[in-house]
Amino acid sequence: MGKRGEKRLTLQAGLPYYFAYQGNLLITVPIEVFHQHLANRLKEQGIERKSWYQLMTEAEHAWKRQCTFEGELLTNLTYWIALDGQKVHVQSIPEEKQ
Repeated sequence: MGKRGEKRLTLQAGLPYYFAYQGNLLITVPIEVFHQHLANRLKEQGIERKSWYQLMTEAEHAWKRQCTFEGELLTNLTYWIALDGQKVHVQSIPEEKQ
């Protein structure tokens, strides 16, 4: 079981509850009850509870959108030409002789 000095609930494999010791008290909280309270506390803070997979999927989609935008900006030379003189330098160079 968990250490008596720990000041937090602990979940141990095979047990259907979180537990903690405080002084001479043993506190047990069924897993479902803990998750209900967690969901309520998150909701009070305006945080939607999501799994790690859901969060990582959203992060991946956001990263892909950012990479797409970056790629578009890198290839939009007309945009950069229009910014000539605004910390962007555009100059004419002689064409190479063939």
